[in-house]
Amino acid sequence: MCLSVSMTARPPNIITAARRRFPRRLHSIIHKDRSKAGIDDIITITFIMKYIRFIHISFLLAITVMLAGCRDDALGDFGDIEEGVASVSVKLSWDRGDEVGIDSRAGDPGDMIQDIKSLYMFIYDKDGNLYKDRYYTVTDENGTHDSELKNVNVDNGDNREDNEKGENGLGDALQGRAQFDMELPRGEYYIYAVANVNVPALDKEKYSTREKLKAISFDWDLTDTGNNSQMFGVFSLNTPNRKATDATPLRINAKSVMIHSWVRRLASKVTVAFDGSELYDNVQVYIETITIHDIPQSCTLGNENHPGGSELAPKDRYSVLHETGKTITVQEIPESANYITPATFLHVCNSSHPYLGKGDEKTPESVNDEKHEHKSESLFFYENMQGTGKSKKQSQDGTHIDFDHPVENDIESGWKDNKPFGTYIEVVGFYRCVSADGSMGSGPIKYRYMLGKGDTDYNAERNTHYKLTLKLKGYGNDYDWHIDYQTTPGLHVTNPLYISYLYNKRMNATVKMVGKIPDDYVLHAEIVECSWKPYSDGSVDFPTIDKVIDEYGHEQFRFYQKNESDPGPWNSFLSLRQDNVVKIEVPGTENKPSNLTDWIHMDPPSYNRQYYNDHDLGSRDYDVSEGQHDTNTAYNGVYNVAVTKRNSAGDAMERIFTIPIYTRPKELVTRSAFSGNNPFYSYPRHGKIRFSVVHKTTGERYESIDPVDVDIIQVRRILNPKGVWRSAGSSDNFHVRLMHLSKPEAPKFEPFTSIGKWSAEVVMGSDHIITLSSTVEGSGEGNMEQKETTRIEGESEHPIDFYINFNGTSGCAIVKIRYHNYSCEHDIFVREGYDPIDIAGLGDQKWSSYNVDHFEKDGDGYKAIPTTSPIAEGSLFRRTSPVAILQSNNDIYPRFHEVKSTDKYVVHDPDSNTTEMTWEEIIAKKKGNFNRWDITNGNDEHIASGADLYDGHLISRNANDQNFPIAKSYGIVYADGATETKENVIEATGFNGSDNSWGMMGVIVYNQNTCAQIFFPLGSQWHGHRKGGASKDKDGNITGITRWGIMRYAGRDDIYPDNQYLPRMPLFYDLYERPGCVYWLRDRQKPMSNYMIDGKDQGYPDASKSCALDMNFYTMSFEGYNTDAADANGGEDSHACFIRTVFSKH
Repeated sequence: MCLSVSMTARPPNIITAARRRFPRRLHSIIHKDRSKAGIDDIITITFIMKYIRFIHISFLLAITVMLAGCRDDALGDFGDIEEGVASVSVKLSWDRGDEVGIDSRAGDPGDMIQDIKSLYMFIYDKDGNLYKDRYYTVTDENGTHDSELKNVNVDNGDNREDNEKGENGLGDALQGRAQFDMELPRGEYYIYAVANVNVPALDKEKYSTREKLKAISFDWDLTDTGNNSQMFGVFSLNTPNRKATDATPLRINAKSVMIHSWVRRLASKVTVAFDGSELYDNVQVYIETITIHDIPQSCTLGNENHPGGSELAPKDRYSVLHETGKTITVQEIPESANYITPATFLHVCNSSHPYLGKGDEKTPESVNDEKHEHKSESLFFYENMQGTGKSKKQSQDGTHIDFDHPVENDIESGWKDNKPFGTYIEVVGFYRCVSADGSMGSGPIKYRYMLGKGDTDYNAERNTHYKLTLKLKGYGNDYDWHIDYQTTPGLHVTNPLYISYLYNKRMNATVKMVGKIPDDYVLHAEIVECSWKPYSDGSVDFPTIDKVIDEYGHEQFRFYQKNESDPGPWNSFLSLRQDNVVKIEVPGTENKPSNLTDWIHMDPPSYNRQYYNDHDLGSRDYDVSEGQHDTNTAYNGVYNVAVTKRNSAGDAMERIFTIPIYTRPKELVTRSAFSGNNPFYSYPRHGKIRFSVVHKTTGERYESIDPVDVDIIQVRRILNPKGVWRSAGSSDNFHVRLMHLSKPEAPKFEPFTSIGKWSAEVVMGSDHIITLSSTVEGSGEGNMEQKETTRIEGESEHPIDFYINFNGTSGCAIVKIRYHNYSCEHDIFVREGYDPIDIAGLGDQKWSSYNVDHFEKDGDGYKAIPTTSPIAEGSLFRRTSPVAILQSNNDIYPRFHEVKSTDKYVVHDPDSNTTEMTWEEIIAKKKGNFNRWDITNGNDEHIASGADLYDGHLISRNANDQNFPIAKSYGIVYADGATETKENVIEATGFNGSDNSWGMMGVIVYNQNTCAQIFFPLGSQWHGHRKGGASKDKDGNITGITRWGIMRYAGRDDIYPDNQYLPRMPLFYDLYERPGCVYWLRDRQKPMSNYMIDGKDQGYPDASKSCALDMNFYTMSFEGYNTDAADANGGEDSHACFIRTVFSKH
């Protein structure tokens, strides 16, 4: 008689269940799938209201034992058992685990306890006594085996068939196989498999009977999860049975008999994923940690594990449970909410990161499959069987909390779902809702879930992979989980808030006041911090400001490093009240030109402080009564108070304040250089407002409510794109991707995401020349396409990305973009058709759309020839010289490059010759003709004059004229041939005619009522100006030339020296590097006449008599340049500037 035993481990196949959508009702479905060989049990728990999915995938070791007898005995199972010895052939397969280091702060790799380090077979007779008083060693940790086991062979290759290797590679990696032969008499037996247990170290009495074997208990090792990998299996007869029991012995009484054992771990594991696809807009949940709590301290080898029970009081639970197991640290969230931003920290929201992500990371739904794959970071625990009980859901109807006051150790209060010894998962995070209504709020939040197989099942079985998905809906709720988040009495503000980079703009801050407030108290706001400086905290959003050394050995942004003597908020961008002016004017200079001659002898910032305090711009009180307030005080700005909750007595218990916050005027006293407009295109600016509740007359703080601070971020100045132009009849669309520069010297612009919803809209007054269309990138997948409309909506945490569609009709339009939850603005100026245009709408002039490229000789004069593109910078000209200094010189002598007297420029002369000349050779041949520069174009076309700019045209005599319709905007414009925003800085700003897809930096002058617009290029170097210079004696006579055309906008060549004034005006320190351009005007007057004020000459030069037009990129000024560009009457010190022509009789 011979007997053959074959033991085979079969791998689990991963079941990728189709994601199913269910009716919106609270219930659970438990689905068990036993169709896959090698899978002990798959449990899917789908909570319909929140769509929580657990998938329980067990690792299984199948042991197949084939018994072959010496004679055929078809009915051997029912007849008498014959005597004899069988030859047994045994086959085993198992997982091969990876070596992974363990961090006690983290969860463990999902394959941490999958290894088979040792395997033993225990055989008991029908009375339950150990057969032959011994066990069989299949393999131990040294790879040795019993001498009775013959023909041992170990193969570490992957022995699975292709169809056994799991779907998407997410399954257990079953590898390795062992085979051996043994002998066994026929009879009735209880046979068990025991793995990863140090059996030789056990007292023999512990396994002398099968009941004692199953009762062996193991203690959970908190420090090394790999030591908790014990396994146990029961053999079944003939066909594999994952749920095999040992209720009756196995009858080995046939020639050919197969027995199988599915070896199961005592431990199980949990993985957690997140789904925020059904959150409301403006809700973010930042995940910090995932922890398993109340895990059994021990577990029995073969019996169900029931820690606790009726004999132990809930308060004594930690005599049988470990209070805390391992923790998966997703990220460390700072204490201050100021630094918690979607770009920097992992979070769940309904748009860009529904499955947990940050910044530009893409998080498709497949990410959740990866979080649940076999090797993913997991939390392990011993089996904990606590039976069935009440529903685990926090709310049965999705509205009311069933047990809203749980009391620890009181099992009737809903505490731990009345299961004091159950195991649960806790997710800790930070909740934020930036909605401008009663739902806004932020703070720590916790989600808890009791483990088990369903809504009322608390049996956390062994050898089970629990796949939890926290399905967040609405305002971060999941009523299948218990949530700890309360809006406590006090003040609640979304932090940070974003405000426009533009001057005189408004955004609304929402403040929630919770609790009963006495009627004689008010909400008080105070600006406690606000700097003119660029802001940096080292994060992705606000990178560190590097100390870059320029070519002169100076630190760029040197003013940032200086300790200015007056850093107060009066010199910065933030105000709690509306200024209603464009320029703050020192008393006595109201409505007067800003080019005061005695500016260096005054202290402009001192008046900023006085003005700020006199107008109480840094503090404001807000009445707590419901309704609109300050409706008759346009100066302050209207605010609103809404009572959203009252108690039974009718007292207000929750209020929502909608409070306007403003950026300040463009000029905070012109000569201070401070501005409410952010001059920095690479850095934001930062302020802080403190809200508190104070007594309306005494100012004493209401002690029951703590003050709260909110950070205000003035966003970077956006340049790309600022305009899109098309020639008449064009229908070429443009793909807008709004971009910024992260650092001043960055080689590329970068798209950025909107923190909150965004929109793009064709403004009123625009001609009907364009429509807008959405993109998936900007408006999200799954949303309805917005096609050829005048307004589109974009998703939060998506880039500002859309199309401008041209219909071939000539005209002008403006597209207004609102981003960061609509709190910030950016305009894109659109024009089709390049004919001369009337900007002011007065009917007496039309501006050419082109700069002058060169002159051609025309009789006794010269005719101005325009460029071929409205965004081409054209050539630079010394005053009245017809010789064009070509743009190609920008490559030879770029900005700040020193030029020697012998260096030659490539020029185009009026005889159509391209040649080379030195700086001095370019000067006009005739002397004394510098006061008027005429051309021969005809049709009243002439070089723009001061009269074309002033007197109600492009520049107002009164900077604070609120009704003046003309405004200016600085940035990058694209024209024909450009189909999308360029990332490369050179391509975005360096248009030179060789590639029409490139853009150009410049100034857009536009009519706010009609959208009519023209564009003045700054030049590809951002410095549209070559400087001439002369040395003079004490009488003002020219003694020599000192500069030969260095390309620099500023009049200075170096940093300002420190003195008693400049530390208080730090933006002047590196003025010499700031971008801008200068355009010639037709007329020059030397000396200049003064501007008559109230019929009197008060000593102010009349800027309309300037010989050039000055456009300052940083201060956004647009005004006459006096005679600075050509001070000497002979023209020896003449600079080189651009030229624009106008059709008018001026």
